[in-house]
Amino acid sequence: MARHTQTIIFIALVALVALRPLVSETYDYRTDSISLALTDIANPTPVLTLGFVLVILLCGVAWLITRAIGTPTPYRRTGLEWGSVVLAVAAVVSCVAAGQQRVAITASLDWLCLPILAITLTQLMQTHLHRRVLLAAVLASACVQTFHGFEQYFVGFDETWSAYQAGKADFWASQGVAIDSTKVELFERRILAREASGTFSHSNVAGSYLVLCGITALGLAISTWRNRNEDASSLKLLCKIGSGIGAAAILATVWLTGSLGAILTGGVAIAGLLLAWRFRPKIDRHRRKLFALGWSAFLLGCVATIGHGIYHGSLPGSSLNFRWQYWVNATGMIADHPLAGVGRENFGNHYLAYKSIESPEEISNPHNLFVQAASEWGFLGLAGVVMVAFGLSRALTRTTRYSPRNDDPDSIIPNTDCGYGPATAAGSLLIAGMVVVIGRLALCGSSQDAYLYYTGVVTVLAWGTGAAVFYCGAFSRKTSSGTNDLTGTAAAFGVLAFAIHELANFAIFVPGTATTLFALIAMRCAEAPCVNAQQITPNRTRAQRLAAPFVGVIVVVCVYVVAIRPPLRSDRLLQQADAQTFQLPGASLRDQSGYQLYESAALADPLDPYPFRKLVGWLRRASTNPKWQTEALTLAEAALASEIERDPFNASLRRQQMRFYLERAAQNHDDRDLQKAVESAVSALALYPLHPQSITNVADCRSAAGQATNNVRLLTQALDGYRKALALDNRRLEWERLHRLTEAQTATLREKIRKLEQTLAKRER
Repeated sequence: MARHTQTIIFIALVALVALRPLVSETYDYRTDSISLALTDIANPTPVLTLGFVLVILLCGVAWLITRAIGTPTPYRRTGLEWGSVVLAVAAVVSCVAAGQQRVAITASLDWLCLPILAITLTQLMQTHLHRRVLLAAVLASACVQTFHGFEQYFVGFDETWSAYQAGKADFWASQGVAIDSTKVELFERRILAREASGTFSHSNVAGSYLVLCGITALGLAISTWRNRNEDASSLKLLCKIGSGIGAAAILATVWLTGSLGAILTGGVAIAGLLLAWRFRPKIDRHRRKLFALGWSAFLLGCVATIGHGIYHGSLPGSSLNFRWQYWVNATGMIADHPLAGVGRENFGNHYLAYKSIESPEEISNPHNLFVQAASEWGFLGLAGVVMVAFGLSRALTRTTRYSPRNDDPDSIIPNTDCGYGPATAAGSLLIAGMVVVIGRLALCGSSQDAYLYYTGVVTVLAWGTGAAVFYCGAFSRKTSSGTNDLTGTAAAFGVLAFAIHELANFAIFVPGTATTLFALIAMRCAEAPCVNAQQITPNRTRAQRLAAPFVGVIVVVCVYVVAIRPPLRSDRLLQQADAQTFQLPGASLRDQSGYQLYESAALADPLDPYPFRKLVGWLRRASTNPKWQTEALTLAEAALASEIERDPFNASLRRQQMRFYLERAAQNHDDRDLQKAVESAVSALALYPLHPQSITNVADCRSAAGQATNNVRLLTQALDGYRKALALDNRRLEWERLHRLTEAQTATLREKIRKLEQTLAKRER
């Protein structure tokens, strides 16, 4: 029974690992209006991520139970254990202190499940067939990404550009964006850059993912071609050719992403892999020295980079210099939140308060693993990440099961049958493939038949072909004995390339890429030597064996109640509310089923601001009816205040509140709303102090309030604000053009200054 249960757990995790890079995920309900306008694909919700989290947790607990009631098996250390415990403590502390707590909980929980995924997979992979199935599934998904990358580069970008040019004016008008806005130029530059991203939102993330999978596929292809003693059948030859072509295609797609970091780190990793292939016996004899040398080189590189940045005030190249600005600005945030951090995925809201005017970009993460850990989880989280990195590097570089040094047969536990034969392995891969195809169709977020057909055909052909080729080529009879296998070493170098790129990237915090990373880590760790089971699993009482599963069940229940159930209930109520229409005008807004459902959604999840955001939109639509206008605006004011209370460091919400009061003041001619607009604008400026537009907003509100109340002090403050906004914008770097005020905006400011100067001069006379 335990054997069959473990097989089911393994298949579920393999399907999850294969599916996750092919679907879109988000930790909150932020919508990208531009992306939604370009396609008919629905915006993803956190519910999908929470579903993946729940599957991982349940699989981990199920494995603990089978291990407790079944035959005792040795535990393979992964190096993740203690670092993950420290990270869990840091995550709990940061979530309590975070401004937007729901997104912090969801994002932290998702990342903490990845070590659980890796540890569980490591223990489940008892035979080379397990690793063969996992490897084939991972590389098959990489083949789907490869297809999308080539399709985007050679077809998709041209079609998108043509369609965009045909309806450019209407497209931006529907977004409420002026055609001469810098937002338009940034969008057009992104298309014209032709940087393929596959199913990911950023080309740098796609580059990291493809390097990770491509180098692993390269090692598999080399191992397959080295097996000269096998039967030279047509199928074997086809698999050899297919694995070589597959590896080459995956690595070629890295170039199409245009990610310089991925290209450079991939090249370094390939060179290291080839050296490891050539000098493998010598490396096996000096692993500890090379491990120490690698960490020493890393520390020296960090010191040299920081020293260069401090001395010159920048790093070589515009891309690295941008990242240096992110890191320097983030130091203020770390200094102000050293213990708890600001919470996962809360970096972007807080960063604006520390961004200098010379740093043009408004970012949501600092593009560095360690800086992001320190910013969002505090120094305890940074310590946990360092412990994870150190432990993993030891696990990935230690002597493998197949090393010539492991010559004591009694010290190694050989791969046992475990009831997992070739037929079961092939069936596992087939089931995982079916889950990937069906799951991707169900989760693609579109109801268009043509798009669903295209997605289904691409997934079946690309994933199926990749799975068949890499499954037949992976760990064949010669490599399964270990004498010629280079795949595990290649996976280790792929992980190394990924890790190096994370010093200037953020792919490790993207669910699809991070899941693949930890899955390949598990495959590599599963090759590590295990000492005799009697030495690792001493005789234990039944109570001792059931302790770990009991604790696991308690943890899963607590996580479900606190972190998963509230968002699920809220999302269900929001869907019901969106389906409601306004009832007869005679009814009060509070009696409308839509209002009650939105209010129930907000109560179901007391941490998420999104239900109030939806309620505000619903009330603003209701306010267009004169019969409901007063009540709708009053309720909208309260709902917007509740949304801000749940997301207090979001400057855009304060600006939205400012616009709300200005619009209501224009309708009701109430000077109190003008004063409230000033207060909201000042609050937004406090969250983003070096922002010319925020300063202009404060000045606009003060000017309107001053003219309405004949308050000279407010008019003088508005005049000073306009002048300050222009002066601050002029402090931007000379070459910076996309983020500064446009000529039209500058001309408007100068005209406002001229009029205010005339008004004040008349009052003085």
